[in-house]
Amino acid sequence: MSKYSIKWVLLSFVCALLLWGMLYSFLLNIVHPNTRYAAAMPIREYIEPLLPTSHDAITILFMGADNRRSPPSTYLLVRFDPANGTAVLTAIPGNMQVLNEGRPESLSQVYTFGGAVFTRNLLAAELGIDIDRFVRLTPESFIASAAAIGMVEFSLPTTITILQDGVSIELGAGRHLLDGRRTLQILMHRFGDESQRLSITASLAAEIIEQRRDVVLSAVIDNIFERIINIVDSDISYADYIHHKPASEYFARLPGPVTHIIDFSGTRDGDRVAAADTYIAQVRRYFG
Repeated sequence: MSKYSIKWVLLSFVCALLLWGMLYSFLLNIVHPNTRYAAAMPIREYIEPLLPTSHDAITILFMGADNRRSPPSTYLLVRFDPANGTAVLTAIPGNMQVLNEGRPESLSQVYTFGGAVFTRNLLAAELGIDIDRFVRLTPESFIASAAAIGMVEFSLPTTITILQDGVSIELGAGRHLLDGRRTLQILMHRFGDESQRLSITASLAAEIIEQRRDVVLSAVIDNIFERIINIVDSDISYADYIHHKPASEYFARLPGPVTHIIDFSGTRDGDRVAAADTYIAQVRRYFG
């Protein structure tokens, strides 16, 4: 894979990472009482929220693609489980091997053959879990929506050099406050090997979840959900929005930390990587 292609893989997948926070927050948001939308709504008495159950959990597969025509190159699997107070994440490479009618193929090959829903179903079968919804992101999706997420703090594992406006800037290892542009610059950097890239991807997603849960309870505008859903390719529906709202409010109020990362592991088989049995066992334990 060329350096240019790798950069676009990271650019497109950061769309998924950042837009995850937006989708989850706006999917399950609360209208502020001072907005014009709330003013048109009848005042409701406070009702003690019901405790969430296992039926309120949802697993979403986020796919990052270079453009609208190319297959995704990186995948982020996230399970939100309000009843257990956890959000479990795992980043999966696009060349992970799955079986397509008995033939071993990479996720990218499977996507090219059958599209998003087909890929989601084969990945679910390979891992032995249910995956409820998918979200597919492109760089355009990120450009249109990343600004609404806000700043995120993130710890760099090592010192890196990025290029900004033609000037080289060194970012030291440690905690940084990142906007969308700086996050892109960090993720476009070539971090060692594939396992390190996946680890940073999952870690950044976890930071977004930990730091942006308050958005679920903040003064957000209801119609942003509809706008975002119209931008991305997804099978998340308005019915999902309504169904998961009470559980998301409960989840947003939980003390942190709530995230748990499962690191991908596997063995190379030519151009593909077969997921390790120990990895699949962990996924089934936390996502099942």
